[in-house]
Amino acid sequence: MIVSDATMIIDPCAESDLPAVFDIYRRTMTFPPHDRVDRYWAWKIVANPERRAGVPDGFVAREGGDVIGSIGQIPVLLDVGDAVVPAVWAVDLIVDPRAQGRGVAKALFARQRESNAIALSTGYAPDSVTSRVARGAGFQGFPTLRYLFKMLTTRLVARRLPLAAHLGRIPLGAWRRVRRPNAARLRCEELTAFPPAFDALWRTVAGETAVAVRRDRRTMTWRYLDNPFDRYRVLGVWDGAALAGCLVFKVVRHERLTYGAIAEIVVPAADELTRQTLLAWALEELERAGADIVKTLATAPHLERALGRAGFYAFGSRCDFVIGAVDAARAALRQRVDPAGWYLTKGDCDLDMVPDFMSYVGAEAS
Repeated sequence: MIVSDATMIIDPCAESDLPAVFDIYRRTMTFPPHDRVDRYWAWKIVANPERRAGVPDGFVAREGGDVIGSIGQIPVLLDVGDAVVPAVWAVDLIVDPRAQGRGVAKALFARQRESNAIALSTGYAPDSVTSRVARGAGFQGFPTLRYLFKMLTTRLVARRLPLAAHLGRIPLGAWRRVRRPNAARLRCEELTAFPPAFDALWRTVAGETAVAVRRDRRTMTWRYLDNPFDRYRVLGVWDGAALAGCLVFKVVRHERLTYGAIAEIVVPAADELTRQTLLAWALEELERAGADIVKTLATAPHLERALGRAGFYAFGSRCDFVIGAVDAARAALRQRVDPAGWYLTKGDCDLDMVPDFMSYVGAEAS
């Protein structure tokens, strides 16, 4: 199979393309499970509450009538001050193994960038092939994002030591433990649904940031509670009738370790009491579940400081983030964006807040 610009065609992904796309998923991806690719697509792409007419579910690369690669896209809304700006999130770039290394991925990224006012992509390492391909297709890189980790047991560091079987489960929870503040006015409740009060909380949090990828009851329910592959738990802290803050996490069990992932911390920047309460509560629950380590991803300085006080450290590879925007979108955003700060990022490598958006639109316009 030979792929070249002269023979390759990039089209919007149609429903009739899905059998071929799913076949490439099964031959190139370890997740989703091969017998549930259709369920994965139905949830992640089709059930997205921001899915809208006129925006394809992705693009496919064809040669000789055969699908040889695809890239999915999830429509999102950006809260930019008082404005709402449509965008798409790039997901699941896949290329038939027989066509890899021949420009298919670059052509798919380029078509996505050219077809949308704003396209976002993240989740891979900065030195990865995907990162280089995205930049080659015209996406611009932001500063990379740091993964943060907190060890809860000695299992990972002790496995190669003598008596590892006895040392491995020594808890480290007492080391730099975050303790719940004694605040009688706050009420802690594990939520089974995102209440209407969450939308008011989100508006407060989004108003503190330059650009925020929309998080409301609908999107949070779809992303977490309707997720057919992971069980997320939602912790809420109430101050009277107001939802003061919310934290989303999950526990993943593997043969070698159990880890936790904190996907969302939605708390106003100045509310240290609620933030500490939620972090302490989540870590208590993760310890109780037997997690050996917890990971998260934060860009907001106040969140990174809070996580550092809780014993989280950055190590390992960073997370890349690139963006493509047409000139008109950059100009509109530049007029409206107030560089008010950054916020949390870690929804399984989906950014919740776009960091330092002003530096991007300003540099591009100059």
